[in-house]
Amino acid sequence: MAKVGMAELTNLKLENKSWPRVCVSTGTHSLRYHYLYLSEPGPSLPKFLAVGYVDDQPFIRYDSRVDKAEPQAPWITPMNARHWEKETKKQRKWAEIHQVETWQTMGYHNHSSGMHSTHRMFGCEIQEDGHFNSFWRFGYDGQDHVSLDMETLSWVSANPVALLTKRRTETEHCYAE
Repeated sequence: MAKVGMAELTNLKLENKSWPRVCVSTGTHSLRYHYLYLSEPGPSLPKFLAVGYVDDQPFIRYDSRVDKAEPQAPWITPMNARHWEKETKKQRKWAEIHQVETWQTMGYHNHSSGMHSTHRMFGCEIQEDGHFNSFWRFGYDGQDHVSLDMETLSWVSANPVALLTKRRTETEHCYAE
């Protein structure tokens, strides 16, 4: 399942659509990031892939094989080289974090080898009336693992093994903040 998801994200193409400006257009808008890490990706897939979306359209992509954050929407393409260097460094750090988290979570599941995946999804949605909601979810091998309750800023485990991740994540206050 993770390989299929990674393959689909890997093949995203730049769409030539006009882009609404959030500050001008009305309606609901969203910002989401999807991160996927594979313990043993195989020859045709990246170890780490990150894709950012605004209103369900990709705008940024980082593939560990290319090792470069790249624009995926016409409105962000003009950003200067410094911006893309900063984004690349940020995604490299996320790849390192995911590598550690993948091996830790594999250990919690008594998996010492084989193809396993971790995935993180976070973002927010702004409603037309100005209200907003946000989310932060972490999964393992295609299943929910832990999520952040945004009202209490407390971590929720999806299964008994995830309690170990929940406890570790609670010590990293920066995630909830």
